[in-house]
Amino acid sequence: MSDLITILLIEDSEELRDVVQLILTTKYNYKVHVADNGQEALKLLDKLDYQVDLILLDYMMPEINGIDLFRLLLKSPGKDLPVVMITSSDALELVIEFMKLGGADFVQKPVIDYGILDLIIQRAIAFSEKNKKLLKAEAALIAAESAREFMENFIAKISHELGTPSHHISSALTLIKKAHVENDNQKLEEWIATAEISNQRLKRLVKDIFDITAIQKGRFSIYQNKANLRTLIKTAVSEVKTQPNAFTGKFETDNQDIILNCDQDRVTQVLVNLLNNSVRYAPDSEKIDIKLKKEDQSVICSVSDLGPGISKGDRENIFKPFFQNEEGYNHSGTLGLGLTISREIIRQHGGTLSVESNLPKGTTFIFTLPLSQGETHAQLTEEGK
Repeated sequence: MSDLITILLIEDSEELRDVVQLILTTKYNYKVHVADNGQEALKLLDKLDYQVDLILLDYMMPEINGIDLFRLLLKSPGKDLPVVMITSSDALELVIEFMKLGGADFVQKPVIDYGILDLIIQRAIAFSEKNKKLLKAEAALIAAESAREFMENFIAKISHELGTPSHHISSALTLIKKAHVENDNQKLEEWIATAEISNQRLKRLVKDIFDITAIQKGRFSIYQNKANLRTLIKTAVSEVKTQPNAFTGKFETDNQDIILNCDQDRVTQVLVNLLNNSVRYAPDSEKIDIKLKKEDQSVICSVSDLGPGISKGDRENIFKPFFQNEEGYNHSGTLGLGLTISREIIRQHGGTLSVESNLPKGTTFIFTLPLSQGETHAQLTEEGK
C-alpha cells in the first residue's frame, strides 16, 4: 500500500488542472486524482471509497460551484476530509463563507505559489489528523462515562432486586422450620410455595443478568430451527398463566399455524416478556390480544393491552436498560432488562421490535420475524383464564 499523500483535485480548467497535478506529483511527491466538475468528483470519491487525504477544490465550475459541492461533501462519508479552495484574489466573501462552513484553507489563482500550497496541504492534513484523534479520544471518554453510569445503575439495581427475593427465601426458610417443628402442614405448604415463587423470580433475574452481559460483550447468540409460532405463543401464555398473581382476564390469540426458522426458547422468552409487561401494567384489562399477520416474507406478531399507555417521547426509551418514566411505566420487581433483551433477540433474527400506544389507554408491542415457507390457516379463538 502506498504511503503517498493522496489528493483529489477538482478543477474545470484543463490547463490549470494539468499544471497543478504535474507539479504536485513530480515536485512534491503527492498522488493526485483529478475531476473536472462536482458530479464527476462525487462519483470518483465513491469509487475511491473516500480514501483520499485532502480535497483541492475550485470555486468556479459548471453545474455546481465549489461552495455547494462542499456543502454536499459535509453530508457525505467524506465530511471529515480537509478541503482547500482554489479561488481568485477578488473572492474574499466566498473565502469567508467557505471558512465558516469548515473549510481548511484557501489558495489564490491564477498565479499559484506551490511552496505555500505545499505548506497549506501539510498543515491542513496535520490539523485534520489531530482533530480526528481528539474526536476519537472524546468518543472514548463518552463511552467510558456511559459504561461507568451503566455499571453504577446495574449494580444498584441488582443489589436491590436480588436482595428482595433472597430476603423472602431466607424468611420463608425460617418460617418453614418453625412450621415443621409445630407440625403445621398448612403453613408448611404456604411457606414452601412462597420460597419457590421467590426462587423462580431469582432465577429469572440471574438469567437477565447473564443475557445483558452477553449483549454488552457482543457474545449474545441464537440457535435457529424450524418452529410453529402458534405453539410458541401457547407455551408463553401457559407460562404467564401459572405465575403468581396471574392475570385474571383472557388471552385472545390467533390460531394460525405459521412455520418459521427461529430460536424457539428465545422467541418464547420475548413473548413471555411482552405478555408479562401487559399483565404488569394492565392488570385490570379484560383481555390481552396476541395477533399474527403475514406480510410479504415476514410474520408480524402484536401483543396489545388496555394499560395506561406510553408517551411518544418514551417509546424508544423503554427499550433502554433500567428505564422508568413518570406515567408509571417502570420495572418494579424486575431489573428492567426484558425489553432490551427482547429487542436484541428479535434483531438477531433479522426482525424488529417496536411499540405503539394511544394515550391515555392502550399499548401494542409489535415484532416481525422472517417467514419460512408454509401454509397458514387462520381462525380466531379465545383461550379462557
